[in-house]
Amino acid sequence: MSGGPSGTTGCPLSTTACSAGRISPGSPPAQSPPERVRANGRSESKSAPSYRDHSRGTSPPRPRIGGRFVRIFRVQSEQAKHPDNPEYFSGTVRQQRLNQTKEPGGIDLVAVFFAPGARTRPHIHTTDQVLTVVEGEGIVATEQERRLIRPGDIVIIPGGRWHWHGATPASAMCHVSARPGGPTNWSAPVRDWETYMQGARS
Repeated sequence: MSGGPSGTTGCPLSTTACSAGRISPGSPPAQSPPERVRANGRSESKSAPSYRDHSRGTSPPRPRIGGRFVRIFRVQSEQAKHPDNPEYFSGTVRQQRLNQTKEPGGIDLVAVFFAPGARTRPHIHTTDQVLTVVEGEGIVATEQERRLIRPGDIVIIPGGRWHWHGATPASAMCHVSARPGGPTNWSAPVRDWETYMQGARS
């Protein structure tokens, strides 16, 4: 019997045989590897599979993304602060900066907490933006439509698109904004921004 390892121990047979004391780790198999006969009548030994023993104090490698260890961020309202540029918003807004990077390919992550009736002013990003609603009810608007957004909704706003977003008048809202680094035009035309909820739909 020359089956491969069933786990990551050093036993060439099953871990059951090892634990029962019938064979000690590192011992050779009880039988030679099986032979197979080729068409010319000659036999050819089948070599046993090779493997590494990871059970002796070695741990598996930690997952990496983009050359960095995986990071986990937690949205916490008590960590949120007033924005550096309050003129970009209407109403009470707080931000929790989760990840800010200037590296190529990096992602800026910001949790934004809107009080009821608070929202951004119209603006345009040069890169795509993804909004993930965490709690409450909000609204996101472009030149073409206005949509109500709720927890679990994920909104993708293409780069170069005029838009604004925030809470509804009756509900606070928190969303996480994710986008690659890049400038934002906060001098975009106001257009029909002041009509707010008019025409909003689910």
